Amino acid sequence: MDIVLTGRQLVHLTFTDILTSVRYLDLSKNEITELSSVFSRLKRLEHLDVSDNQITFLSSEMKCLKFLKTLIIKKNLIKSVALDFGMSQSIEKLNLAGNQLLELPIQFTMLTRLVHLNLGSNYITSIPKYISHLMSLEYFIFGWK
Repeated sequence: MDIVLTGRQLVHLTFTDILTSVRYLDLSKNEITELSSVFSRLKRLEHLDVSDNQITFLSSEMKCLKFLKTLIIKKNLIKSVALDFGMSQSIEKLNLAGNQLLELPIQFTMLTRLVHLNLGSNYITSIPKYISHLMSLEYFIFGWK
């Protein structure tokens, strides 16, 4: 099941258990401020787009999404990533462009299947050596605001 709720001025999310079969969820261009525990109910989610929202922090809630392959969270206000951040290791595409990140969190080295990483238009000033641990990485965008 695919759900597209783009530009609906959503702030808070609530899902019923019936939506556990959702595989594609587009919540871009809303007013969402956090990725809450409601995502733990989306057991089959493979694609999540929450770009152009007001999210400030990438929390540990993402580790519940075991089948997530694509996370697009560009053009938000993210400054940091939780220390216990445990994003699904199945992730292949991660777009964090246009945020306020100062550094690439070392936790990203756990993303062993990551092929596409976009960190453009952030405040990261150098590429850390541990980026070389991402053995599957083929596409890497890096740049300053």
